Amino acid sequence: MITVKLNRKAETLSLCVTGHAGFAAMGQDIVCAAASILVYTAAELALDMARRGQLRQPPAVKLKPGDAQVFFTPNGEGRQRGETGLETVGSGFALLAKKYPRWIRVV
Repeated sequence: MITVKLNRKAETLSLCVTGHAGFAAMGQDIVCAAASILVYTAAELALDMARRGQLRQPPAVKLKPGDAQVFFTPNGEGRQRGETGLETVGSGFALLAKKYPRWIRVV
């Protein structure tokens, strides 16, 4: 099962995703594929915000099979973009968990 945690601690926004869905064989698992693209979307958001000078510090991005983490701290200019982007990714995960509750959960 994939476990998704979205969080805001002080000014830092984060996404942590662990596990494997087990919906189908590796390379054919549509739940893992959908979760992966959502993780990559969050990571790209953080990296793009860094390139545009919208973060207080460089983002922390770790992307490994079964273990992904994205932490970033927007500055005043990037705050709304960061929150909206992470909320959008969270909505995608919520939809995925609703459709495939045995394979993914958002906590």
